[in-house]
Amino acid sequence: MFVTNVPESGNRICDPQHHTSAMKPSVSTTRFFQFNAWRTRLSAWALLLTAVSTALADLDFGPMSLSHKPARALNTTGSLSKALARAPRIGFVGRVGGVAFDAEAAPAAEFTVKSLGMDYDAAKPDGTRLALKLNGKAVSAPIYDWQLIPIAKYADGKTTSCFTLFGKLEAEEEAETLLQDGARILNYDKAFEDTLLGLRLFQMDVMLLDDAFATELPRDSGKFLLGSGEKEPDVAKNEGNLEVYQRERARVIARGRSEEKGFPTDFHSYVICDQFVPIKFSVAEGSLVITGEPRYYFWKGNEQEVMTRFLTEEAIKLGLVAKGTDPSGLMLELMLKTAGLTGEEEKAFEKKMEAAAEAARKRIDDARDDDSVVSATYLEVYSNEHAKLAKRLEAVNPPVWHATRNTMRYGAFFRYVKAKHPATWAAFMKGVASAELKPPLPGFKTPTVMKLRDGAER
Repeated sequence: MFVTNVPESGNRICDPQHHTSAMKPSVSTTRFFQFNAWRTRLSAWALLLTAVSTALADLDFGPMSLSHKPARALNTTGSLSKALARAPRIGFVGRVGGVAFDAEAAPAAEFTVKSLGMDYDAAKPDGTRLALKLNGKAVSAPIYDWQLIPIAKYADGKTTSCFTLFGKLEAEEEAETLLQDGARILNYDKAFEDTLLGLRLFQMDVMLLDDAFATELPRDSGKFLLGSGEKEPDVAKNEGNLEVYQRERARVIARGRSEEKGFPTDFHSYVICDQFVPIKFSVAEGSLVITGEPRYYFWKGNEQEVMTRFLTEEAIKLGLVAKGTDPSGLMLELMLKTAGLTGEEEKAFEKKMEAAAEAARKRIDDARDDDSVVSATYLEVYSNEHAKLAKRLEAVNPPVWHATRNTMRYGAFFRYVKAKHPATWAAFMKGVASAELKPPLPGFKTPTVMKLRDGAER
């Protein structure tokens, strides 16, 4: 998820762009910068709040509509330990990001695994079908099928990303039209497509964008979509817990900006992941215990500065601005150039601006593979301080946090079984493969398009 201009508090992490009242940009200039923002995915809030003209809604999610169009499956296979090292790879954080887990759990220090058995027992009630034995003793591992089955399939594969907002539809031209209209394209790992768990992971990624995304759940005809074991959210309570979280996050930011022991807090984006999270398992009172909380990996990059430089260079090539124009003055130069244009002149200018943006976009796409041009920095201290707020975030939306945490924890435990007990894992997956996962609604499809509902106001 890309976000920019982080305030100390308030109900939004992204601030809308502002223009001075003394010089209002022309239509063509405004479109140029909107086009640029969309192309570089550096203005997420503007994308989310753009008015739309047609309703695509299947589900309601605050002011947004969620609909399904045929989309590509997310298929990221790179190791997170490399992509999310202390020097993050811009090709991953800037193109995928989202929610990503690939860690392997380990036995807790006081716990030794001498033997392990695991089966999927379809004859048992839902929530108890993970039949686990550790050191010859049956161990309770309660998890419902709507989570168990997709998590096991995810752990069985080689992919490392669960969900992204930087998705692609099968119909590329339609996707471009939707993106220009302010929509976001959602992609899921194949294991989470058309599952309620996939819907929860999507919400985890956008939970910090706005209050409306944080405290509720998607609805169908006014009713919350709930899985087995979940309760309807207490929205009023969640809103109160959100305020507590926001106050504590503001304190962290204030400490970071202090002169004595300051640390960077302004970030471009984050990845929700298990990087730098020690995931341990043991047995207590006959139950499996897995520890570790999902972590926000905050990072800051120089892509916006590089993109502005590329745009300026392309604008100079096309004669839109004078040679030698400084990138910091590009907006002002374009406003001055377009101030007196009307009719065909303005259309021609606009066409050139879009061509410059397209050329700059292609250059930035290529540059993302070259860390010497486009680079990112991991905000380690801020990420560590924010990780201490995990319980506060859990209280903001328990169903979303619990589903995401189970994906991380059980996924890590399953990878341990897969690596250390491959025969047991293979037999377990045969049972999982034959299991029937019931959708939360007849014909349910995970949403792949999110945009503002018709008539909704923000």
